Parts: sequence; structure tokens; C-alpha cells
Amino acid sequence: MRNYRAALPRVIAAGTIAACAVTAIATGGAAAGKIDQGVAAANPHSPLVAYPNVVAPGFSLALVAQGSDPLENPCGTIIPSFGYLGDGTKTEPDENTYLVLDRNPGGPTAGYDYGRRFLYQGHENGSPFAYITRINLDVADPAHRITLVPPRTP
Repeated sequence: MRNYRAALPRVIAAGTIAACAVTAIATGGAAAGKIDQGVAAANPHSPLVAYPNVVAPGFSLALVAQGSDPLENPCGTIIPSFGYLGDGTKTEPDENTYLVLDRNPGGPTAGYDYGRRFLYQGHENGSPFAYITRINLDVADPAHRITLVPPRTP
């Protein structure tokens, strides 16, 4: 489900390629949803078995980004899309941080309103091109939905 506003009052957003990025979101501009009660039993760790996601009561999963989604500001042929390097290597979006800001933080397009709710994700892969993306959760326009956070150089 891509339209998180149409979901339940409290939604867990998932950015997926092979793994899920999970954060709590409250719809309708409300404050972030709080998980007050955990799941009855978490999935056991197993490198051989893929268990279905376990979600806290009152929450559901919603797809907010997938590997083929375009980046607003791709890094040429090195990082062209949300979940893949230019050579076709998949990246794993994890290390998720959900932020609600009191103002528009700006971005690559001057004067554009990127909203106030964001999911930052680190993307791991087997090469030296790990990177961070910011999913602009209040933005529907695919041209501005996912921003590559450029690395800072000294």
C-alpha cells in the first residue's frame, strides 16, 4: 500500500527491497504513533527461514518505497535509484530513523516544501558506496519523494 493516509490510524511504514524498514507513523498530521504494547512473540533468528513480519497490535504495514523508486537527486550512474547501485547491486535499506520536524528542512530543489515527516535510511551493500536516503513522507510527487542525502567531505 503506497497511500499511507488511507491506512489505519496508526501505521508502521515499511521501505522494502529484501528487508523492511519499520517506523511508527500517525496519519492525518498527528504526532508519531507510539507502540505501547509489543508483540506476543518475536520471530526467532534463523538464516535459513524467512518468517512473516510480526506487527504490534493496532498497527499495520504500508509500503512507502521500493528498490526501483527514483531518487530526486541521483548520484550519476553510481547511485541511480532508491535500492540499487548503478551496476545492479541491491542495497539493504536499514538503520531507520523516523523524524517529525517543525519546519521544512529543504532539499535539492530550492523553495520546494518537503513536508515535516521523514524516514531516513542507511543503505548497506558489499561495495564502498553505502549511502543514506530520506523518504519525504508528506510528498506524493515521485520526482521529490526520495532524496539522496549527499555525503559531506572534509
